[in-house]
Amino acid sequence: MKKRFMEMDVLGANRINEADLLNEINLEISVLKGLDIFTNAHVLGVVKVTMAMCKKMKMKYEDVKRCVLAAYLHDVGKIRIPPEILQKTSKLTDEEYHIMKKHTVYGYEVCMEYPNFRDLAPIVRGHHENLDGTGYPDGLKEEDIPEEASLIKVADVYDALTQRRQYKDGYKQSEAFKIMIGDVQKGKMSALYLKVLLSVVVDDLTEKYETHYNNVLTLHQNLEILHELEKLYKDIYDRGLTPKIEKKLRQYELAPGYDMSTNANLLIIKQKALEKEAEWRDFCEDELKVITKMLKEVTKISDKIQRENRYKD
Repeated sequence: MKKRFMEMDVLGANRINEADLLNEINLEISVLKGLDIFTNAHVLGVVKVTMAMCKKMKMKYEDVKRCVLAAYLHDVGKIRIPPEILQKTSKLTDEEYHIMKKHTVYGYEVCMEYPNFRDLAPIVRGHHENLDGTGYPDGLKEEDIPEEASLIKVADVYDALTQRRQYKDGYKQSEAFKIMIGDVQKGKMSALYLKVLLSVVVDDLTEKYETHYNNVLTLHQNLEILHELEKLYKDIYDRGLTPKIEKKLRQYELAPGYDMSTNANLLIIKQKALEKEAEWRDFCEDELKVITKMLKEVTKISDKIQRENRYKD
């Protein structure tokens, strides 16, 4: 039976210090310090997503470390890919794509050169395998693919789809997940790990939505005050500074030098900020609705697969 990750209790999960873990991992990969692959935005993106998925699953420390370290190493084989292919912005030819796919084997070979990374070599080699056997380099199927490789594959595809490149914009999260759900339905990608990632993104979007929602409320309050001050300054312009108006101004505890011009500039700044925050609030709300629905869909698929696997066992 295929190895499954062991979950730990919530208190145990909270004991994982992300900074300490990453420091420990950086010490281990320092033996490869001559390689700049680890500063690549895509590699760091995959590491970040992998870490979030592992924490969501409440994995044991050593399992988290193993997955995150493998995420750092997953594209290390690309150091042996010719730069003109690696950095090409247009579509690869069939021959170039065949060469590019060799980075999985090259990564395996690099890991095998270092005793500390040898047990990670099969994960690095297998992160482009598909559950239905149509992946590369070995055409492995389901139980033969390392569990960590299946997890990192989800993080890898997600980051590749959503990350903005020099020559193209990334997909929206919902658009990326639509593509990934298609791979799950075709039997290529793990429904379980996609479910985990969807759950991570739903949590993240919920937090972002709440932040933008609260920012919109705060900016509305700011603008109300600024409009009140605008009216007072207009009264001063029309009638002069009366004791009544001066008393009202003192209620606002304005900074020295604050005047009608300052207030007018702040009105413009705050109004633009409000429009931007409202735009992000609405965007997060729309994405959250779509992705929450996707999470329910993938959860059903994952639960069905797990029931079928229990039946087989």
